[in-house]
Amino acid sequence: MISDAHLGLTAAIKRMFQGCCWQRCRVHFLRNLLSHVPKAGQDMVAAAMKAVFVIQAPDQVRAHWQRVTEMLRKQFPSAAPMKSARIHCGAAALPFLRRP
Repeated sequence: MISDAHLGLTAAIKRMFQGCCWQRCRVHFLRNLLSHVPKAGQDMVAAAMKAVFVIQAPDQVRAHWQRVTEMLRKQFPSAAPMKSARIHCGAAALPFLRRP
């Protein structure tokens, strides 16, 4: 199931759809992340983040995620906590990538 990260909604999904895999909506995640990045850096951060969703190998996703997290930590510290706390968001869909 894909949704935004509203706490009430995620709690309801967990309670009502037990065993369901949850993934945060990419659009909402990216909007929230970019709100912590100055305008001048938003295109670069958006491109780096969007790359996570086209990489298919789990180990490559994690490696790219770590590189982007480190870049955010150095260049945009206010965005780094949000980014590092949400590593599961991109990786949650990995088991389904090879399914039709």
